[in-house]
Amino acid sequence: MKNIKKCDKSYLMGIFNLEKNISNEYNIFLNKSSNDYLYENIFSMLEDTNDMIREIYNLLYRLNIIKLFEVDSKVLDDNINKLESFIKKLA
Repeated sequence: MKNIKKCDKSYLMGIFNLEKNISNEYNIFLNKSSNDYLYENIFSMLEDTNDMIREIYNLLYRLNIIKLFEVDSKVLDDNINKLESFIKKLA
């Protein structure tokens, strides 16, 4: 599984990004949807798409295409503080 060609990585990342874009579009639709029947159908499709995104992400991780890294707690705290400050300004 470690012998992944560059074109395979590109193809898998393309599928991953496509699914994320589809998910984003479904979310936009749901936010603007007033028809209950359509809402339920698209919501079900969104759930399926999000499950697929998670499966693809896990595959990319297992193939070592996507890597996780540890974040310094100070950097994380700084970013949380910036976000909280931004949210307070919006309120």
